[in-house]
Amino acid sequence: MPLTPSGGGAFAANYHAYKELEGHNEARYAGSIQSQPDRFSSTISKLRRKILHLPGKFSPFSPSCLRRNAEEVDRTLEANDEMAFFRAITPWTHWKPDRPYAAYCDVGFHTFFHNTFSPKSFLKSDLERIWDSEKKFLESANAVFFESQWGLEQTRTAYGLPGTNFFYAGRGGVIPTPDKDCWPDNSLRLVTSAKNFKQKGGDLVAKAFDILKPEIPDLTWSILGGEPDFDWSKKDGVTYEGFLDPQREEEMDKMTDVLSRAFLFLHPTREDINPLVITEAAYFGCPSISVRKFALPELIQDGTTGLLIDPPIPPEAIAESIRLLISDPEGYRAMRKAAREFALKTSTWKLVGERMSRVIDKIQH
Repeated sequence: MPLTPSGGGAFAANYHAYKELEGHNEARYAGSIQSQPDRFSSTISKLRRKILHLPGKFSPFSPSCLRRNAEEVDRTLEANDEMAFFRAITPWTHWKPDRPYAAYCDVGFHTFFHNTFSPKSFLKSDLERIWDSEKKFLESANAVFFESQWGLEQTRTAYGLPGTNFFYAGRGGVIPTPDKDCWPDNSLRLVTSAKNFKQKGGDLVAKAFDILKPEIPDLTWSILGGEPDFDWSKKDGVTYEGFLDPQREEEMDKMTDVLSRAFLFLHPTREDINPLVITEAAYFGCPSISVRKFALPELIQDGTTGLLIDPPIPPEAIAESIRLLISDPEGYRAMRKAAREFALKTSTWKLVGERMSRVIDKIQH
């Protein structure tokens, strides 16, 4: 990927992980490398899946794409580079290692695929080709670092690997950590943030907000990211802030203002892994309400730094959780303190760099 902190969680993880590696080692960024799928084969696959309702092929990881990626890796590596360090796994599986190598990822492709797609939409033989190739790449790696323990275990189990070369590294947030919790006592602002509003449960939050607003008139809701699928301007107390780029000072200031005044961050997601924004909200002392699924139980200590709801989440359960915290000011303040302390103790890029460098030092020596 291009070396930039903005564009979403994947870009941020790529950027900050490299900066930490650079701080601990003599490092050289060799990106960005990622070949585009052949347009013809990609179009054919989409036609089969969308029009004919037949299984297609996973074009981004076609043999030709993976071969071109491997060739580009060979061109960019220099003879005195002691180790190759990859962001993600699957794009690099056709590279033939000629030196030690490591990777940093959220999950393996097997987990990502089942988290996002239906196996019936793709040819079984094509998926197994990708998974077999990735398994071999993981087995031969000197180290594979994961953003979550959940992602590590999912990948290890999916491929039936012992995982002795798998390591938890974690990840941090993009927003600079504030010096203290500046939440104003009178703010009952709910916050959501996602590129895809409905995919991350925005529609569930909308229904919960409609339930609560008549009984709690001071309740407000700030929406960040993708535009909601309803006319937010007609809902009292709802504001849509749009996509905010942390590289733009005025947009970073706006994002900081929203989170510093947030009462709760809501993330009843239907598809996720370990969202950065949960940690970023916690930096400000803002607890989260989310789903007891994916890696979210690693990010939210249920009842201590936020609340987790069993899936599938009904809007009424979200409303009741919000109501519970509003009715317990003392318990809520304790939760704010715990959320901030937990995030700073477990989820910063400095910690990620230290965890990875300890393993890399052992490989090199």
